[in-house]
Amino acid sequence: MKQQLKKQAVSIIAASMILSGGAVYAESGTQAVVTSAQVISTEASEHSFRVIANDQNIATAGFMNKDKHIMVPLREISEALGFNVTWHQDKQSAEVSLANSPIWTMVTTDVDQYAYNKMNVQLGAKPTKIAGKLYVPATFFSEIMRSQVVTEGNQVNVSFQNEDVKMVTAQGVITSVNDDEKYKSIQINGTGVEGTILNIDEETIIRNRAGEQVDFSALSLGMSIEVKHSLAMTMSLPGQTYAYEITIVEAADDANMLGTSGAIEEVRQDDEGNLSIVVKGMGMSDVSPEQVVLRIDSETTIVDVEGNVIDSDQLTKDAKVLAYYGPMLTKSLPPIGHAWKIVYLGS
Repeated sequence: MKQQLKKQAVSIIAASMILSGGAVYAESGTQAVVTSAQVISTEASEHSFRVIANDQNIATAGFMNKDKHIMVPLREISEALGFNVTWHQDKQSAEVSLANSPIWTMVTTDVDQYAYNKMNVQLGAKPTKIAGKLYVPATFFSEIMRSQVVTEGNQVNVSFQNEDVKMVTAQGVITSVNDDEKYKSIQINGTGVEGTILNIDEETIIRNRAGEQVDFSALSLGMSIEVKHSLAMTMSLPGQTYAYEITIVEAADDANMLGTSGAIEEVRQDDEGNLSIVVKGMGMSDVSPEQVVLRIDSETTIVDVEGNVIDSDQLTKDAKVLAYYGPMLTKSLPPIGHAWKIVYLGS
């Protein structure tokens, strides 16, 4: 393994000298070592990539690893694009950020895990340190640093325009709350692979209906919220993004509210005109049933995902809903309860 890395390092250094006129820079960037080497192997030549960042020629060449990922030098490209790079020797990690911007990431040697939008993302290639330089997959700059990457032949072009990070405002109803010690998030408008996961940290501003700032613990199942989140979202299901601001529009009747996300299996109406629905799908918490019978009355709120009130006539068989109820249920199968809120998602 060491012999293979040494051979790869020699090839990369040789390629760098050809593309840069013979100067090779250490990771710290404090000194330049000039060599007179003029020969490069055919193999290294074929798998070396000239790198250009914001129209600047990068002294160090990129290369293709054994898994066919194009690897490029992190520091030189990042600084050419205007990013700040801080090396943490104790963790063998590089912190990359942009001044006056939420763009930030941490890259750790030999770990395929890249911080993006307050999440950890895998790119299929580990950062590799060779001859004192840290290389990352070229996709790091497109997927993590919001840059444009174009590969043509043996040339990689990376560009970045420093623009304000765009935010969007959305409405939703909370379907899941994850209050992990290290990782906090909520899911809105769906469960499982549906809806959106909003990642939350100490910088996320959370306000109650009076506009007062509150803690994460104030968020609970069934709440209607308005959220300002990053336009950038993962391609996973469900999509994940970072929440900058959350405003509680309507609180739940009970902090121990239960919920089921699914489809209406049956609509029932007794001789006195009392309406009830059978909902089957996925429980929104560990104690929420997958199937439940819910009584609908004048106290039940029926809305769409944007909070618009709709008529109970929309609650038909096979309609998709987010149903909130309880926490008191009968011990029957399925259990029976009173619907506090029904969010209509469509037929």
